[in-house]
Amino acid sequence: MRLFYAIDFPEEIKSALMRYQSDLRSIGTTGRFVRRDTLHLTLHFLGETPPSQLMKAKKAADQAAATCAPFSLCTASPGSFAKGRGGEVLWLGLEPCKALLDVQGQLEDCLERQEFKKDTKPYRPHITMARDADWSTDLPKLDPLTIPADGITLFESRRDVSTGRYRYIPLHIASFCGEA
Repeated sequence: MRLFYAIDFPEEIKSALMRYQSDLRSIGTTGRFVRRDTLHLTLHFLGETPPSQLMKAKKAADQAAATCAPFSLCTASPGSFAKGRGGEVLWLGLEPCKALLDVQGQLEDCLERQEFKKDTKPYRPHITMARDADWSTDLPKLDPLTIPADGITLFESRRDVSTGRYRYIPLHIASFCGEA
């Protein structure tokens, strides 16, 4: 099973992000745009995980969520990462948010207690908009969106054999229930 943890978005946020993708296309941006059903904010990528470890993965999410209160995220400017295969990853940034960093750090600690490998790369929160992207003008700004964060979703990333596309299947939702 290919697993990852994320903050999932409500439908109205996904709609606003899809409109932003339309704005990007209207200025000539090309690439593999992220589909509506795959928009999220990654907290931790576990990768290939034996099914026998699923209960531990769920427990880590539950433990992390139990200590965190719901909070809001706010979108910021777009940016990009250079991708090794030649294309760029085009993303939408987020305003600095201590609560997000606390949740992500708490999740990392809980995963380590459940004997999962700790991620050694620094956490760089962003919302991926397109892969293998190319553009020639300044990227348009998005009016800031306020995104509610009320829990951690454990997703399975499964490749659809007929289309070759990944589908993200929510396996477990751990609601934030700590004090603000």
